[in-house]
Amino acid sequence: MTFVEPFPDELLSSWLPRMQPNRNTMNEPLLRAYRNSAGHWRHPDVHPTRSMIAELATNIGIAPTQIAKLGLCYRYPRIDPNFVAWRYVPSDYLGRYCEPALSLRITWCSRCLAEDYAGGRAAYVRADWAMAAGGFCSRHQVASVNVV
Repeated sequence: MTFVEPFPDELLSSWLPRMQPNRNTMNEPLLRAYRNSAGHWRHPDVHPTRSMIAELATNIGIAPTQIAKLGLCYRYPRIDPNFVAWRYVPSDYLGRYCEPALSLRITWCSRCLAEDYAGGRAAYVRADWAMAAGGFCSRHQVASVNVV
């Protein structure tokens, strides 16, 4: 696996596919929302677990602190999960007690992505784009586009 430096404001779910461009890591269980022992929804982009960070650091060969910085909890230490843009998707298990699972609803700024492409950089998902309160790009002052 070739090491690709994460951008300072990049999300974990954006960086991992850039590390492994031939795999669709967005659908891997590693990046899915889950319920913690208290029954609260958690997502690796918001707060990656220590075990996940340690495993990635070992497999990739970089410092765990560098991976931890890709979580929204690092950028916003007092983040409340209600300020993250969530969307409900059907559960993988359609059983008797099925409930929708959470995933992040990501928005993006077309101008930021165009600048990445024009500058010869990899286009990536910014951490701010996963925040529910941010419906616009703070850099370009334009409305963001929502992922359906």
